[in-house]
Amino acid sequence: FAKFDWLAYYDGAGDIDRAGVFCLACSLFPAVHREGSRRADNLVTKVLTNFKKLREDASRHDGLEYHRDSEVRMKAFLTTTEQHSLRLDARMTEASKKRIDENRAILLSIIRCLELAGRQGISLRGHRDNLSEDSPQGNFHALIRFAIASGDAVLKSHVENCARHATYMSNNVQNQLLYYMAEDLLAQIVSSVKKSHFYGIQADEVADVSGMEQLGLSVRYVKDGESIEQHIAFLECQSTTGKDICSKIVDELGRLQIDVKLCRAQAYDGAGAMSGHLNGCQALFREIVPEAAYYHCSSHQLNLALSKACNVKPIQCMLADFTALGIFFKFSPKRQRCLETCTACLNHELKAEGKPAIPELKLKLLSTTRWVERHTAVSDFCAIYEAVIYCLQVLSHAVQPPTKEEQSDAGVKDPYEMGQFGGKTVGEANGLLHALSSDSFLVALHSSLHMSGYLKPLSVLLQGSHLDILEANKEITGVLELLRDNREKCEEKFHPVFEAASKMTALHGRPSPEIP
Repeated sequence: FAKFDWLAYYDGAGDIDRAGVFCLACSLFPAVHREGSRRADNLVTKVLTNFKKLREDASRHDGLEYHRDSEVRMKAFLTTTEQHSLRLDARMTEASKKRIDENRAILLSIIRCLELAGRQGISLRGHRDNLSEDSPQGNFHALIRFAIASGDAVLKSHVENCARHATYMSNNVQNQLLYYMAEDLLAQIVSSVKKSHFYGIQADEVADVSGMEQLGLSVRYVKDGESIEQHIAFLECQSTTGKDICSKIVDELGRLQIDVKLCRAQAYDGAGAMSGHLNGCQALFREIVPEAAYYHCSSHQLNLALSKACNVKPIQCMLADFTALGIFFKFSPKRQRCLETCTACLNHELKAEGKPAIPELKLKLLSTTRWVERHTAVSDFCAIYEAVIYCLQVLSHAVQPPTKEEQSDAGVKDPYEMGQFGGKTVGEANGLLHALSSDSFLVALHSSLHMSGYLKPLSVLLQGSHLDILEANKEITGVLELLRDNREKCEEKFHPVFEAASKMTALHGRPSPEIP
């Protein structure tokens, strides 16, 4: 046994007459029998029981070719069993795993670029969507090149060595990756909604660039004691009736496997299709979920209230003149440059007198939907009022325009000959100058600025996603107390308004407006 380690003993299953030895290698790993080769039965198909001839038969068997082949196979099996890394399947598995890890690293680098574009709201594709340096690149491929230049060795190796049909950067792959990223995020949101148990929904319709009506759907729920608001879908609406919109919402919640019966609130705007008490979306939804109370969007209600409050004639006239002023400068680069030049010249004079400079701001158009957002536009206009009046005086030929020398002294980089404006500009500037210098305009302007100053912080809070109903009620109550205080102490509260208006009338050489 020490000399022939391939020998094995068989005990005959308890029968001493059947006990003997056999070749383990030839029994377990038989070699293919070659034609003309000798193959003995002893030690292979028959157990050797005559131990007197064991050494002789074992030596003879050890020299047979088919035995050597079987022994090689057995030793190879033992080696690969003891050393797992030498097995062919293990080698193939290791190579496959390495390739999988490399592919995952490549995809991770590509996904990072897509994620950056998505988070920053950057469009992916440009006029030419490839990695060639000779043609304009889309933003996605520009980000790929930036990542490579920043030291991403994995991505660099992939771009340099990959086959043309396996770049993982085509338009289709980009869309697929974005789809899977969106699905993963949506799954996380849905999981959080289910864990919170109860939730609320928010929906509003909006037309996309193609004119197709889209229904934006969001959910609101509580996570770790904090209210969370997440958008979950844009739904294409062929019809905008309350019944169809309600059906769209219910179907989408079902598709996402969110239990519609656990909805406890629904928030929409005040349109009839959404708020109608018979056939509106909220009424039809409550037939399915009676516990889902309807709430009219508070920010939308605030805008509606301000719109109603602005029916006062002086305020309406002021807003109309303000809109005309914004359009007058917004769509004329030449007039914009004139305003910038006049601001620079005035600041040069104010600096010489030791007075604060006028900020270099541009006139903004009034928001057509969010009334409170007009506060910023009105505030900026008040800050540059003196420059605007001076510019209108120059455009209407009421005063002499700054010369090139004066412009150069004021730091204007490219002085030019002002006063080369047509009759249309002169006429519009003269009309705006008259309107903007009237007492009614100035008082209405500062009254609007004063009141919107109370409402702007509330509007920002109502548009946020983390404000709960208790905190919202507290903020609204605070604003109502301030407005009530303004009404009860109107002379005291509005005195600064008339003082600010008086400072502007002084620019026109007129006395202060009378307090009614």
